[in-house]
Amino acid sequence: MKRCFYGLNKNSKIKLVIEGDHFEKTVNIYDITPKDIYFEIPNNADINDALVKKEIIVFLSLLN
Repeated sequence: MKRCFYGLNKNSKIKLVIEGDHFEKTVNIYDITPKDIYFEIPNNADINDALVKKEIIVFLSLLN
């Protein structure tokens, strides 16, 4: 199982994690067979904070 981490920028506390069996890079694009997708945030992050919610909404809109 391999894991890829994605952040909106390098200072972002929230990471989108995609776990899967097949990761193959072809010209800046990954061919991924996902098994699990989830967000990872620090334990001390307030999930009710407006900026945290905004980052999650941006991630979800990019997945659409």
